[in-house]
Amino acid sequence: DALTHAEVLIDDEQFDEINIVRGQPVSGGRLGVKIYKIESE
Repeated sequence: DALTHAEVLIDDEQFDEINIVRGQPVSGGRLGVKIYKIESE
């Protein structure tokens, strides 16, 4: 929902797999995003 709100994507229905990993809190906040295309077999 945060990525939709930030207008990075239209809806998370666009993705077949989403992995979220929480790290240590960072003063001021931080977000890292990696997007990969998964090739069909």
